[in-house]
Amino acid sequence: MAGWIQAQQLQGDALRQMQVLYGQHFPIEVRHYLAQWIESQPWDAIDLDNPQDRAQATQLLENLVQELQKKAEHQVGEDGFLLKIKLGHYATQLQNTYDRCPMELVRCIRHILYNEQRLVREANNGSSSAGILVDAMSQKHLQINQTFEELRLVTQDTENELKKLQQTQEYFIIQYQESLRIQGKAGVGGQCVSGGPTVASQGLGAVPRALPFPAEPPARQPPCGEGGTRALSPEAAPGHLCARSTFIIEKQPPQVLKTQTKFAATVRLLVGGKLNVHMNPPQVKATIISEQQAKSLLKNENTRNECSGEILNNCCVMEYHQATGTLTAHFRNMSLKRIKRADRRGAESVTEEKFTVLFESQFSVGSNELVFQVKTLSLPVVVIVHGSQDHNATATVLWDNAFAEPGRVPFAVPDKVLWPQLCEALNMKFKAEVQSNRGLTKENLVFLAQKLFNNSSSHLEDYNGMSVSWSQFNRENLPGWNYTFWQWFDGVMEVLKKHHKPHWNDGAILGFVNKQQAHDLLINKPDGTFLLRFSDSEIGGITIAWKFDSPDRNLWNLKPFTTRDFSIRSLADRLGDLDYLIYVFPDRPKDEVFSKYYTPVLAKAVDGYVKPQIKQVVPEFVSASADSAGGSATYMDQAPSPAVCPQAHYNMYPQNPDPVLDQDGEFDLDETMDVARHVEELLRRPMDSLDHRLSPPTGLFTSGRGSLS
Repeated sequence: MAGWIQAQQLQGDALRQMQVLYGQHFPIEVRHYLAQWIESQPWDAIDLDNPQDRAQATQLLENLVQELQKKAEHQVGEDGFLLKIKLGHYATQLQNTYDRCPMELVRCIRHILYNEQRLVREANNGSSSAGILVDAMSQKHLQINQTFEELRLVTQDTENELKKLQQTQEYFIIQYQESLRIQGKAGVGGQCVSGGPTVASQGLGAVPRALPFPAEPPARQPPCGEGGTRALSPEAAPGHLCARSTFIIEKQPPQVLKTQTKFAATVRLLVGGKLNVHMNPPQVKATIISEQQAKSLLKNENTRNECSGEILNNCCVMEYHQATGTLTAHFRNMSLKRIKRADRRGAESVTEEKFTVLFESQFSVGSNELVFQVKTLSLPVVVIVHGSQDHNATATVLWDNAFAEPGRVPFAVPDKVLWPQLCEALNMKFKAEVQSNRGLTKENLVFLAQKLFNNSSSHLEDYNGMSVSWSQFNRENLPGWNYTFWQWFDGVMEVLKKHHKPHWNDGAILGFVNKQQAHDLLINKPDGTFLLRFSDSEIGGITIAWKFDSPDRNLWNLKPFTTRDFSIRSLADRLGDLDYLIYVFPDRPKDEVFSKYYTPVLAKAVDGYVKPQIKQVVPEFVSASADSAGGSATYMDQAPSPAVCPQAHYNMYPQNPDPVLDQDGEFDLDETMDVARHVEELLRRPMDSLDHRLSPPTGLFTSGRGSLS
């Protein structure tokens, strides 16, 4: 404290020189009230060039702030109240100033103490004309040093703000790349988490404050376009790259684009509200470009504008939403009028060719002096002209979304992936398409692996090291079949999604088993036990396999039903018609599983007409089961289900002399429709003109749930 007491005795120029030492960086009040503490600290023991001494400097800063806070708390009375507020303010100010650079605090205090001692020493030695000149020079030197110190501190603050901005930008880039990955996974079937770009954009609020754009552009900027505006080069303003990277796609266009079909997309400028761009809202233009054009664009953004097709309604003005502070452009009615395809390579089909939608805009900052050119590319899209191409196009999109690497060259994907990677993608896609939490089990994946690799191993681990090529996935047909692996799998998803989602969720459809596996599962089950499996021979087909002992066979396979069949009569009603199907594998009563899905019985007609209905029958099985029962005249399998089906008789249907089994032992449903056509013919004739020989047998039109065919 002795040094501060002596410094207070300074007069004239020496006093003014001492006062210059203090300022915003270190208030003189702090020096006064903490004089003894400041002079007792080991400031000179810290090596400013040694990073290891930073911890000691940080501790000194914390102690200084604590001492100020203690001093403030001890102030009482009217005068003490104001001093308490002032000292508390200084404590906060010093903490904020030197928190990230504690070594600068050490440098500052050492500089102050050294010059105080020098001024006291010179004052004690007396003054002379030469001394006066030296003092004048010293004062000027001190002022220069003080200005330099203040500039250095401002520079340090700017560097700290720049580091924070860089961290914010890195965080945003990570979040944006993650949002792109999530959007891609959503194309596979993953959960699309909204709000990713919004969260990242919250940190971008500091951009205009941290990097203020100059009022005037650099003098050397070349003119650009009309109206005398000038384009901002990347070197002209530090915020250019950041502004470009905040132009994002919030809602991706569909990745399978059909020509002459409307589609939508949404783009967003994250810093639009912060830079007041909405005062002069920019227009966004959408064009479709090829994969090669996308590569050229990323290599050189000055590439002349090219496109690979024509999009209608492809321009949209950005809208500002006051409540959310967002600036977005909603393309609601775009339509791809035509597409220009490149020459195909090798075995590549049109549904393997990838395009992308390019969104571009420009906006100005300030008085239209700074113009930013911004562009962004959508996820890859596949263009189709007919609905029949949708399945193969979806395969291309699935492979791209699932296996594309971050930062790739557009739109490179690996030609081969490991089987476990494909399993994950298939399971994700399956649950999303079927809209079910019941995904693919280990047994299902084994079945798919056996089908894909033409392998008989029943252990999933045996396939973990195997690779699947794109050709195996959806270019080459599976061995022995006229379809690809993806086409078969996509057919399964389609039939489940359209007709059997509740049955799949109930576990009523076993699905992924072949004919031999079905035989092994049913062979030891009681008669009437059945299972539903996906057909090998029919894409999107479902077949019924059931156990029933007869002289010729004990396992029966019904010819597969397709989506068209289920559009005529539902699976539940078809199963309800076949009363010899009693238990859903392994042992669940059929009516317990399916009765809630049966179509209600039609009310009795009041207009005098008899309404025909369709009912599923299998004449060949009726004949075989009758022979097995010793020629009994009654269906053993037509006993009524509880409160569902009435009693029926074998002889209500004439025997069909023609076989209805194909060479694989499956039933041909076309033959089963003869009875329905016969009944319809009878019903169209007037009742009075009917020959009694053509009248339906007694009991044919019995009341009940089942319908006639």
